[in-house]
Amino acid sequence: MQHGNGGKAPLMYILTLAESKQIIALKLCILVYYATRGKETPKELQLRAAIASIERNSLVVATTGFGKTHIMALLILLEKSTSNKIFITISPLKRLQVTQVETFLTKYQIPTISINHDTPKKKEFWRDRIHNGHKNSSQIGTARHLIVTAEQLFKSAEGHHSRFALLLRDHSFTHRIAHLNIDEIHFVHYAGMERFGIPPFRPSWGRLSELKMPTCPPHVQKTIEMLIGADYSLINHCVNRADIIYARHCVVGSFQTLENYLCFIRTPFPPNGTLHDQPRVLIFFDNSTLARIAAKFINQNAPPQFQGTNFACHYYSDMSSTYLDIVHQEFTEPDGPCRILCATSGESTGIDHPDVRITANVGVVEPTDDEQRKGRGGRDGLGALHLILYEPWVLDIKIEEFDNKNTTFSDDPNQPRTMLKKGSNKRERLSRSGLESILAPCVREYRAEYFCNRSSTRLDYNAWCCDGCAHAKPLCLQEHLPGPIWKDHSPGLKRKRDDLEGDDDDMDSEVDEVDDNDKDAPTDYSSKKRKGEHRKPLVEHLLRWRYAEHEQDPLHDVWPEHLIISDANIASLCSIHPINFKSPKDVVNANYGQQKFLR
Repeated sequence: MQHGNGGKAPLMYILTLAESKQIIALKLCILVYYATRGKETPKELQLRAAIASIERNSLVVATTGFGKTHIMALLILLEKSTSNKIFITISPLKRLQVTQVETFLTKYQIPTISINHDTPKKKEFWRDRIHNGHKNSSQIGTARHLIVTAEQLFKSAEGHHSRFALLLRDHSFTHRIAHLNIDEIHFVHYAGMERFGIPPFRPSWGRLSELKMPTCPPHVQKTIEMLIGADYSLINHCVNRADIIYARHCVVGSFQTLENYLCFIRTPFPPNGTLHDQPRVLIFFDNSTLARIAAKFINQNAPPQFQGTNFACHYYSDMSSTYLDIVHQEFTEPDGPCRILCATSGESTGIDHPDVRITANVGVVEPTDDEQRKGRGGRDGLGALHLILYEPWVLDIKIEEFDNKNTTFSDDPNQPRTMLKKGSNKRERLSRSGLESILAPCVREYRAEYFCNRSSTRLDYNAWCCDGCAHAKPLCLQEHLPGPIWKDHSPGLKRKRDDLEGDDDDMDSEVDEVDDNDKDAPTDYSSKKRKGEHRKPLVEHLLRWRYAEHEQDPLHDVWPEHLIISDANIASLCSIHPINFKSPKDVVNANYGQQKFLR
């Protein structure tokens, strides 16, 4: 033990506790030290949160990368290994579940299983791995920790209970529950409730209070109090990290001007350079189509020695699980070939990327979402740049346009200018807090104010604070990017629409129109779409082909049709304009989904 931290137990804090709590704190330190083979001991705030959670509900507010998973592990380790008690964590994303299961199994040696829509339905699996419901039966071999998606707790939209929801009606199972953790609890507010006229897209999160069993601004905290009640312990930690540099940049033209993404490729690249000369970059898109197109464009402009590889990849939930697993692994492994990842929000929540040097938002999002995305960078302690890209039209909107006292959400800092609907475009969806993030003189100071953070370290920074900051040395964005910032104002493609408004609903819209008289037009027409009336017969033809291929395989009983090509990727393939296909090889090699995994 040492008086400082330095990887040792926080002795000075422990000595301030009552004797009974000192014993618990020291026991937790020993348990973690043993479980991690001497590599880790709890931080002071982690101990405070764990001890507070033993006796009452607690809400932990901390920056991404702080170690909130560690707090969950402390509570599980404190329970005797011979106990039949189980711990449940509600988690928002399947990809996050995968990461969490691996962490609890390998780092803390805690038997953990994820439960979601893909979990096996066989009775034997549930009996042997989760809960043996026979009277006086042993629970040896079952998991001590269950990581569950919220949808598994309630009836489905079709009115059916999941197997886990049925298990919650079994008193022999509920009697075993020792503790319930809700990870990323801000999803209750952002995903589980109607917001500005738009229905909740994950309504199960809004129903968690029915069970009766991280980054958090005040208006979200009010929502959470509806769930856990007013009697709880609040453990609040600074949301700003000193090793993160904040910057904002207005792109040329629009986000569809693909040259704006060249700044993320190291240029010039060393003649004998290796993959490690290209910094890891994680770019977040709110439109999966644009993420795919941008990844292809970056690959086309990659250094010659890396062209034809997975130098840049796209990642979004409609892809096959095989593809997503491969891309995630190639981006997170130290020697993985993927150096630039164009992703949607699935890679922003709780996923550990050890060596990302740049995170970028393509678009203006609310600070809570931005905090999740920013937190993927610099998790190895070496710092990172967080860049917010925005289009010129953002500066045409005045902050006074949000002062609408006639709305029911006038006190919400994330309010838009008007009520929203499903088809609202990104101009209409722009929030007050998003615009304020762009206009604020100091991003770090604005975020501390938004999250009501009063920590003495909330404005600390290592070398640079942010662009436009008056109390720190000036930041030159170009010096922190591997490639030159695009400044040409003559886009090569003429577009029928200014932008891809909305999300994946735009997969079926005709986006680009090529001007044949434009000699400087690029040869990449991957975003040009097939006419709608031509798609349906092609989809039907491919579905019949897939069925026939599957039936002819001797092993068709043990693997599903979608492993040939999924329904989503058939739809994506049929939307691509024929000009992109000049040979069968173009179809197989096209980076339009999971086609590279065609059997």
